Amino acid sequence: YKTELVEYHNKLFDFEYGKLGLPTPDHVFYLEMPPHLCRKMIAKRAGETGRFVDIHEKDADHLDKAYQAALYAGEKLHWTRLKSFEGDEPRPLSAVLDELVAHLGF
Repeated sequence: YKTELVEYHNKLFDFEYGKLGLPTPDHVFYLEMPPHLCRKMIAKRAGETGRFVDIHEKDADHLDKAYQAALYAGEKLHWTRLKSFEGDEPRPLSAVLDELVAHLGF
């Protein structure tokens, strides 16, 4: 699986930064949220708003693989990982924002 991720990243970076000429990011912040908490939040949102769950949100395996891919990419590409959760609950948005702002030096 990781070999596929490396190949995908190489193709993606070549396309975005090579062919399209997009600027490469100076820094990337990854706001981490484990899949089990994502599923909990998705279910809560759907119950409260009646908004349907999209094709990616329905697929637990997809959420798990996306999470693992993000952790791997973050490690290999030296992203700054900010935990958007504490224990089994999401952190308040204000706490995550405060941490992000502190990293930015404001």
